[in-house]
Amino acid sequence: MKKNLVLTMKLWLCGVMIILAASNCMAAEEKVITLDQAIQMALETDLDVQNAANALEEAKLATQQEKLKTLPKATIDGQIQKDTGSGGESTGYQVVLQQTIPIGYQLYGQKVASDMEQARWEQIRAENKLKMARAEAVYTTYEYYINILKYQQMVEAQKQAVEVYTKSLNLANQQLSLGKITKPGQLKIENYLNKAKFDLEKAQSDLEIAIAKLSQQIGKDLTGYHFAPLDTEPVAVDLDLDGFREKALQNRLEIKNLELTLVKNNQTKLAAMNEKLPSLSLGYSDKQNLQSYGVEYNFLSGELSWTAARKDESYDKSVVSSGNSEQYGNDKQYFTLEMSWSLDFGIAANKTKQAEYTIANTKLEIEKTKRSISLEVKQAYNNYLLAVRENEVNQKALAFYDKDLEIKSLQAQMGMISEADLAEAQQDAFEARIAALKSSYDVYLAYQQLKKVGGELY
Repeated sequence: MKKNLVLTMKLWLCGVMIILAASNCMAAEEKVITLDQAIQMALETDLDVQNAANALEEAKLATQQEKLKTLPKATIDGQIQKDTGSGGESTGYQVVLQQTIPIGYQLYGQKVASDMEQARWEQIRAENKLKMARAEAVYTTYEYYINILKYQQMVEAQKQAVEVYTKSLNLANQQLSLGKITKPGQLKIENYLNKAKFDLEKAQSDLEIAIAKLSQQIGKDLTGYHFAPLDTEPVAVDLDLDGFREKALQNRLEIKNLELTLVKNNQTKLAAMNEKLPSLSLGYSDKQNLQSYGVEYNFLSGELSWTAARKDESYDKSVVSSGNSEQYGNDKQYFTLEMSWSLDFGIAANKTKQAEYTIANTKLEIEKTKRSISLEVKQAYNNYLLAVRENEVNQKALAFYDKDLEIKSLQAQMGMISEADLAEAQQDAFEARIAALKSSYDVYLAYQQLKKVGGELY
């Protein structure tokens, strides 16, 4: 007896452990994804975001390259010479240091931004493009996720409709056999059922497509995943259209990038205007037999350059690359004021005129973009107001039809109305529920669209 009791307890404990283990496995298998997680994954895998990120890194390297150009550069030359007559050998070397520094102070001419500053502008443009790509990825992911939640609820609503109409049709068939309803009444219920089945299939198809779109967007197979509901209610905001438009025009990075393009085009024009002017520079040189140094300032470009060189006695100038043969001299120190003026027969003036047309077209593009954004703002603003209003109307209609269905159900139970009359009330309630469901999620999406066109998703 005691042995049987112990055996029974062991079996009972084993059974409990198996059930707990199975429960833990089921819990572990349940996979849930939230909106924030989907957005984060989309930002990591979106191809446009990756493309923009690569372009930004390239722009950063270009800026770094321009900075490196301002550092001193060292050139080291070495040589071995062999006398073909005597067979003797000699070795020599030369070291040359050079640096050009964009001081920025110009005595005359148009002030032109340095290459490093212009590279920095391109980096800012690339940063803005990355922000725009990320904002687009956020909005698209939000849209796909909202659609999934909407279609999930529509599927459940249509399943309920199919279940209700199936029962209603069975009752209608019984009432038809008893002569309590007419054939048209029975056919009406059958039509409601067929429509509910079709709507269910369509909602399931829409749900599958929405999940496939989100899966592609975030680069993850979402088979078997559950989608967490939103933790916020639809937002109702009171906006002034004119104020919202001004804010959007200030925030939108498309305009900021075009403005940077305009600044760069202005620099092209100023550089072309400077080409028409003579270049004036002042320099000082100190040349020795084995070493030399010099400094020069260009008053038109605002650049300061210096050079220092040293060689040993065995270094033969005749085999040095072009230009280095004049690095050295016999104890020479002198100042040089040099003017250079190129007669280009109108090439610089032609470049200036081309730049002016480019600037004019850029200004037109800015104005065109501002008008387009203003229209987007107005459309998004109106869509949001209509979405909020439609949702309010649909929620009130849903309450009305639910109440009407409650009354008709009591009347049907008391035999005051037929099953066909009840089915008609059920159809009205189901349609009201679907409309209210859609409009509630439309408010979410319309508000997100409002934030997108207002430049608030960067």
